[in-house]
Amino acid sequence: MGHDITAYDTDTGKEVGYLRRGAGNPLARVIYIALDAQSADGGCSGDGSWRTVSIEQLSSALKFLLENEDDLRNIGGRTPVFDSLLSSLKASGCHIETPLPRNCLDQEVSFLHECIWHCESNEGSSVRIQFA
Repeated sequence: MGHDITAYDTDTGKEVGYLRRGAGNPLARVIYIALDAQSADGGCSGDGSWRTVSIEQLSSALKFLLENEDDLRNIGGRTPVFDSLLSSLKASGCHIETPLPRNCLDQEVSFLHECIWHCESNEGSSVRIQFA
């Protein structure tokens, strides 16, 4: 199970961008938030809906991601079980870095760049996105 977000050319139906996040990955919610499409989040996957998204909306989503990267990287939070396991591993001498890497939103940023590039290079003003 997972979130498969696919963008298509509004005229030809050709795929122009694809993003996948696993069902249990808290970062799966980021693209829904950035595109103001939380209602298309079906929980363990997208709800199957389609939306036409303008180049302006895509650009705003990209700007949102870049300006809020630090907050979005920690969107999933941590559970007590995770914290307990982490403490045990550290106590046994393991070196563990707990923050997510700086590039963890690269998939979302790349997806939006692909969609924006497509709109700009094809004189299109939007793409059609399916949240599956």
